[in-house]
Amino acid sequence: MNRGWLWALLGLCVGVAVGFFAFQGGPGRANPQNPSPATPVRVPEPTPEERERRELGVAVRGADGELVQPVRAGTGWTLGVELPRRPVQLDQLERDAMRLFREIKRTGVSVDRVALLVRSDQLKDVYGNPLKDVAIARVGLSGATFQRINWDGFDPRNFPRVAEEFWLHPELQQELVRRDQAEEAGQSQAGGQGEDEQGGGTGSGGGGGSGG
Repeated sequence: MNRGWLWALLGLCVGVAVGFFAFQGGPGRANPQNPSPATPVRVPEPTPEERERRELGVAVRGADGELVQPVRAGTGWTLGVELPRRPVQLDQLERDAMRLFREIKRTGVSVDRVALLVRSDQLKDVYGNPLKDVAIARVGLSGATFQRINWDGFDPRNFPRVAEEFWLHPELQQELVRRDQAEEAGQSQAGGQGEDEQGGGTGSGGGGGSGG
């Protein structure tokens, strides 16, 4: 009787040991605590064109713009960029365009041509209904002009003089005309004051000579 209990106890111990060994990862079974090493995945290196496209996208987005038509051909990029949802204000538009072009220039990427389209949601039709995504300005620059401009010192009021393409919505065009007229009037007034001062000085000098 004692021998039977001894054999039963021995068999129980062996069974427990075998079960523990199997649970820990015996032959033919996966061990969850020691998984096999994963095969490394090699990510292909981006091409020079992909790197430049990414840099241009980051620069344009940093200026609150959208890169819509980037094409790499020949010696550089032909870029289509947009500034959406902009206010219908000439000074603000000029500053926004200046900032966008400056950020593109800072990438160092070669540009053959860049065309900027500015859109706004602030205009209304003749019935007072709001209009969406209305084009309010276009500025097109050749690669030569884009490279020639010093974007850290350029006066954006000179866009009409240097751009190969420059178009404004009638609302902005009227604002531009009013600004030009105001500047011309200011220059004429300043010139008239200068002539008056010179005339006054001559008269004074003449009076002094007569007194002698």
